[in-house]
Amino acid sequence: MSKYLYLNRDTFFHRLDPRTKLLLTLAHFVASAALVEQLWLGALVVVETLVLTTVSKSWKNVYGIRAILISLWIMTLISWLLFGEGTTPLFWIIKKEDLCQGVSSVFRSMSSIIIAIVLLSTTRNEELVQGCVKFGLPYRGAFAFSSALRMTPHLTGVAMTVVAAQKSRGLDLDSGGFWMKLKKTVPLVVPAIMLGLRSTDSVTMATEAKGFGYSDKRGAYLQLKLTKLDWIFIVYSILLSVSSIVIAANDWFKVFNAL
Repeated sequence: MSKYLYLNRDTFFHRLDPRTKLLLTLAHFVASAALVEQLWLGALVVVETLVLTTVSKSWKNVYGIRAILISLWIMTLISWLLFGEGTTPLFWIIKKEDLCQGVSSVFRSMSSIIIAIVLLSTTRNEELVQGCVKFGLPYRGAFAFSSALRMTPHLTGVAMTVVAAQKSRGLDLDSGGFWMKLKKTVPLVVPAIMLGLRSTDSVTMATEAKGFGYSDKRGAYLQLKLTKLDWIFIVYSILLSVSSIVIAANDWFKVFNAL
């Protein structure tokens, strides 16, 4: 199983300029944060799930984290139902306002996570860095962002290696209850941390050996160029952001008038 999210597929979405995909991701973040009504948030999720995920062939990654997503959504909904301050009874202890807020929060988390997975599934690390640099982000910041994306799956691989090594030495991590399994993971913590620190130290020495930070003027093998399809998605991103803000402002204006 690959530790990295990027999927090497031959789709037009993969061929889009990384700046276009970054703007598209930002637009969906803005829309999910600004929109209030569940109808609009649900439509946004449908567009991402059924359209963007399909055309980019990113279903594999979305399906791979289904357990995490479902757990997150269930906990979000339960938290709103238990600790919300709604006043309109709906069923048992469930209040109408709390249920609506819970559904909205679930849609927002779905929207943000899915569009992020689509971005990382269709864009190489080098393309993301170059796109951030073209937007004006200093290379040091872009490199830090790139290193974080690289180190996260690497550390996951380190943890998987430690688990496999300890199992080969006879450590049983599958039997027992939850607390017993948690207790058995203690021997994994120290070697995993040490291997992670060794990896970061190796990366630091490698970057220094290659003269990182010696000059602010850097060249790039990857040359970005916007196509007509890129401009179509850029216009879509702008319209999505503006329309979401307008719709949200109109909804809040109605609320204030009702008060």
